[in-house]
Amino acid sequence: LHHSVDRPPLPLEYINMIRFVTGMFTIIAGVAAIEGSAPFGVGILMSTVGVLIMCWGIVGMAEKGQL
Repeated sequence: LHHSVDRPPLPLEYINMIRFVTGMFTIIAGVAAIEGSAPFGVGILMSTVGVLIMCWGIVGMAEKGQL
């Protein structure tokens, strides 16, 4: 049986937390790239993008009072 649900598959209230965690994992991937065989500039760029995504998530959480 198929039950209809009147909500989106992912509540939008979690989007800022998802941004924060995605940014953290992007930073980890950037550090791993530096430790591996990727050039230093690529790892720094990935880590910087991760910091920006984390900040985007923190600002969004602060605006909604989720901190």
